[in-house]
This record gives sequence, C-alpha cells and structure tokens, in this order.
Amino acid sequence: MEGTSLRIVTSLFVSLLLWGAAQAEEGYSVDPVPQVEELIKSYKPLPPRLEKQGPLLTLSDCLNRARENHPSVAASWARVLQSQASLQQIWALYYPTATLTLQEDVDQNLASPNSVKTLSLLLGVEQTANATLAVSQTLFDGGERREKVEAARQNLRSAYLTFENDWITQAQSVQSAYLNVVEQETMVVVKLLDLDRVKANRDSAQRFLEAGTKSLVDVTQAEIQVAQAEASLANQRNLVKSAWIQLAQSMACAVDDIKDCKTEELLKFQVQLPTLNEAMAELETHPQYLLYKAGELANEASARAERKSMRPSFGVNTSLKAYDKYGVEANTWEVLFTLTIPLYDPTVGPQIDLYKAKVLEAQENAKNTRLQLIQEVESAFASSVGAQERAEASFKQAKTALLNYDLALKRYRAGIADYTELLNALSFVSTAQSSYITALADERTAEINLLKATGAAARFTKEYFARKATEYDLIRDLQEDLKSQSQEP
Repeated sequence: MEGTSLRIVTSLFVSLLLWGAAQAEEGYSVDPVPQVEELIKSYKPLPPRLEKQGPLLTLSDCLNRARENHPSVAASWARVLQSQASLQQIWALYYPTATLTLQEDVDQNLASPNSVKTLSLLLGVEQTANATLAVSQTLFDGGERREKVEAARQNLRSAYLTFENDWITQAQSVQSAYLNVVEQETMVVVKLLDLDRVKANRDSAQRFLEAGTKSLVDVTQAEIQVAQAEASLANQRNLVKSAWIQLAQSMACAVDDIKDCKTEELLKFQVQLPTLNEAMAELETHPQYLLYKAGELANEASARAERKSMRPSFGVNTSLKAYDKYGVEANTWEVLFTLTIPLYDPTVGPQIDLYKAKVLEAQENAKNTRLQLIQEVESAFASSVGAQERAEASFKQAKTALLNYDLALKRYRAGIADYTELLNALSFVSTAQSSYITALADERTAEINLLKATGAAARFTKEYFARKATEYDLIRDLQEDLKSQSQEP
C-alpha cells in the first residue's frame, strides 16, 4: 500500500509539471506549481452519506428492539424463570403440608334366613361421617434440604448467566449487521460517484470525437466503463438489500419497517478500545466463564444433598379427626412423631459419582472457555491495530487518488493525456475509497468482537434484569451473588 501511494504521489508531481509545461507552450500564463500536500488536504476521502427520507435508526434502538423481540432472547429468559420456579419448589420443602380429608361410610347389615326361598332381610343401615385435618412437617433432615436449595440457587444463577451470554451473542449479531448496512450504503455512494465520473468522461470523449481531436476508441472505452459502473452499482444495491435483511433478522422485525431509515455515521466515530490488560481483567467476569463456575457449585451441592439423604430424618404429623356416628359427634387429636433411618440405597453412590464427574467437566469447560476468550481478545486487538494502520494509509491514499484523478481529467481535457491515463486515475479513486471504507469498518468490527470477547456487551442486560426481577419477583440475593462473583476463588 505504501508503494502504491508513493507511485501516485510521484505521478502527481510529473502530471503537475507536464500540465504546466503544456500550458506554457500554448501561451497560457503558468502559475507556480502548488504543493501536493496542500492540495491533498483539500480532499475528503470519505464520500457523503446516502440521502434517505426515513427516521433515524440508531444502533441503540436496534439493540433494544432485539432484546425485547428476538425469540432466542425470550427463550433464554424463559429458562431463567424455569430455574426460579424450580428454586421455589425446593424452598417449599421447608414449609409444612396440610391435608383435609372428608369421608362418609355407609354400612348395610344383611341377614339371610335358613330357607333359600326367603329373601334376605335388611336389618339396618349404619352411617358414619368423618373429617380429618392433618399437618405434617419435617423437623430435621441432616441438611439435605439446605443443599438442595443451594443447588437450585446455583442453577438459577447459571441460567441467568446463560441468558447474559446469549444476549452477548445476539448483540454482536445486531452490531455487525448494523455496521454492514452502514458500510454497504457508503459503498453505494462510492459507486454512484464512479458512475458520475465515467459518464462525464464519456461526454468529454464524445465531444472530442465530434471535434475530430480524438478517435472512436476513447468513446468505446468510455461506454464500456459506464456499463461496468452501472453493473457494479446494481450489485452494490443488492448488497445493501441483503444487509438490511440481515439486520431485520437480528432484530426479529420486518425489513419493510426499517429499510427506509437513516443510520448513524459509525465510520466517522473514533473507536476507543481498552488496553489489553484492562480487557484481560474483564474476562474474569465474563458470563460464559462464570456460568461454568455456577454449574460447578450446583453439582457440588447436589452431591452433598445425595450424601446427606442417607442421614436420619425426624418429622411430626398432627391430625384432628371429627366424626358423627348415630347422631353422636366426637373429636380426636392425634400426634405422630416419625424417625426415619435410611439403611441402604444402592443408587446414592453412583449418583454422587455422577455429580462429581459433572463438577470436573464444569472445571475443565471453564478453563477451555477462558483460553478461547483470551484468544478472541488478542485476535480482536491484532485486528484493530491492523485496521488502524490500513485506515491511516488508505486515508492519505484516497485523498491522493482524488487529486490525481482531477489532474488527469484536466490533462485529458487539455488534450495532453490519453484516455488510458484517465481510466487508471479513476480506478485509483475507486480502489482507494473502497479500501478506506473497509479499513474503517474493520476497526468497528474489531471493537464489536472485543465487546463480545470481554463480555462488555452484557451491560445491556443489567437494567433489563433489574426490571424483570421486579416484575417476576426473583430472589433478591441473586443480584448480590452476581456482584460478588468475580471475587470468588
């Protein structure tokens, strides 16, 4: 790229000198040759925005709509609610259970005489009404319930961290799709400008042909260039349509609702990245990494619960029984104390081994995830540095190419340059501007990838979770768990 810029600058000096010499030979007054660097500064390498009449659609708007509407995000949140319901079921083990039984017994007493010819005689009917209210409560179970509650809490925490991680992935899709729309629409402007230039060149070639100073070859080449520019523009417009469809899919909305909207000028915003050390520090709180820690704690608690299930348990059952027999009402109280001592259960040992294996799996998955996240962070930084270097080089290259094209156009119109030189200059402009736009987009892509790798995109879920927690009455101490999770060993 540096060699290309050097060749363009060199050709500019030669073009300026030849242009000045040609004007001097024809009797024109020759002004001093301007400084190339001063001329370059007057050009803007980034083309103007594509004019659209619709409302402004910001990146923040897209993220909010995706968070509220996308099925994958909603399904992930539903799994959080499922874990919350499971936790409430486990908490219910601490509460007493009450049952009310209503029963009416009807006994018919029959007597059969010795003679088979005599029908059975109904001697009497006995009716008894019963009502029993029973309340039972486990008073002691060796800590089994406590471990089950802890396992359910960690499962809820894991479900929420999974929700955060799913949102991070979805946010990256939205950000990448939005950036792609901005990039492709900017490329459309480049193609439009290219088409305008080749049409102007064709008109100049046609006038020269009519004046007899140029041949038909120039006009033919110009017509070919116009056809190619129109085809390139049509292809670029299709890329824009595809980009809008991709953005609509990431937001879970209809493309017709957003395709006419304006977008933010992301390519003009300066990218601010954290330092590598800061990014590495954020990895310790990445939801994808922490959810394995939560899974590890949940399986450890489940293993302890299985182990404590073999301990003695003690409970009480109190019942009040009321009955009416022969018109006489009576009430009785009954209190039963139950001591259960498990002696042998062949399934407990294998179940404990299963949970231990799951703990080991979670630990190794956490290590592997951390390695992957470190690689993603380092790759994002490397891509960002490379994109910045290319953007700086393309910035000056695009300006130089624009100046080179203007000089080539003047030389062609002055009759001291052929059409091939003009075509080469035009090609330099298109290539340089496209390279500059791509480099700026790559800078943004590196930023998006870094947000995903460090988990910074999860900040969009904090406010969302606070609102959902109020709406669905999630346990209050889960937020404290999430705040202190980075301090756990």
